[in-house]
Formats: sequence, structure tokens, C-alpha cells
Amino acid sequence: MTEVPAGWYDDNEDPGWQRYWDGSSWTDQVQPKVLFDGILNLIKVFKGKEQRLVVTPNELWWGEEYVRWDEVIAFTQLTTTMSGIPYIHELVLQLHDRNVPMGFMARVKRDPIGDRAHALLIGLLRQTLGVRVLTGLMEMVDKGEPIRLGGLLFSPEGFTEEGKDDPTVPWSQYAGLESAPPTRSSYLCFTRTIAASASERPACRRTC
Repeated sequence: MTEVPAGWYDDNEDPGWQRYWDGSSWTDQVQPKVLFDGILNLIKVFKGKEQRLVVTPNELWWGEEYVRWDEVIAFTQLTTTMSGIPYIHELVLQLHDRNVPMGFMARVKRDPIGDRAHALLIGLLRQTLGVRVLTGLMEMVDKGEPIRLGGLLFSPEGFTEEGKDDPTVPWSQYAGLESAPPTRSSYLCFTRTIAASASERPACRRTC
């Protein structure tokens, strides 16, 4: 039997956290799962030359600013390019009580660390806000209000794709929402509506 070395591992109870394995058993020590931890070069409108960004599935630290993803109600973003290559990334996270501006260079020397940070932030924002929006729309459907979104028709009976002859998938086969990264053919696709099926692979309805 292979022994698992002591260290931090993903927590089975909460994917946003890690739990410490002491080599023989799980301990009570937990820490947020860090998706990004790096120093970014700031643009000139911000004081200072660089700032640390730490991102986890549940929150982020931008210098002295602390933001939980569930606090964000909207965001704006702007990427400035030079010769078609990203040069500066700017974001403003809108919270209920304040706005959190972020602006950093896309690259530090030749390392595209800013591009990586920007892609992660945008992905998490779309995932968080997208699922929240769809959850709210589902509550409208529960009240008997049919809605159309991203080529899908949601009704009290179930959901289906507009303009196709596919039968309506009843809510008894509804299996939840799954985050989906953007693709080349559908850059804004942030969630899938999952329908349970008899096969091992569930049927998906994209919501963009």
C-alpha cells in the first residue's frame, strides 16, 4: 500500500479549502485553496509600482483590499492592447458598499503573469455571477414565469432549446448547473444546464 506523504490536500467537504494530512490521518488544520498568488506591476494611476494579488475560489486579496466573491454584484473590465497584444488590464469590482478598482500590467518583463491573473479573475467572476443570475431566474420559473435566455426556454414544465424540435426536458430530470469555461466557439459561455439521462454522460444545454 502506497503511503500518502504529509501535506496540504483538497478538502473533500469543501473544494475551496485544503486540509492538512499528517501522514496518517486528517487534521483540523485548514486553509483556503490558493489559485493565484503573485506580484503584479501596477499602472501609473495607482500609487506604488507593484501589488500582491491572492485569489482563492471564495475570495481575493488585492493589496489591502479584501473581497469575497459572493459580495460582487457586477464588474466592468477594459484591456488595452498594443499591436494586438494585451498591455494593461483594468477591472472594477462593484460591491454593495464600495467599488474596488484593479489595474495592472499584462506582463512583468516577458512573463505574462498579468494575463494569467486577468483570465482567472474573469473566469471566476463569470462563474459566480452567472450561476447567481441563473439561480434567480430559476426562482422566477418556480413562480410560473417562463423565461428565455441564451437560446433556452425555461418554463414551469421544464427547459428546452428554442428553434429545435427537441422535446422539453422535464424538471424531474434536472440535475443542476455546471460551470463551463469559455470556448473558441462560445467565448461567453459560463454555465451549462444539466439534464439527467439514462446514459452515463448527462445531456447538456448551454447557457451563454
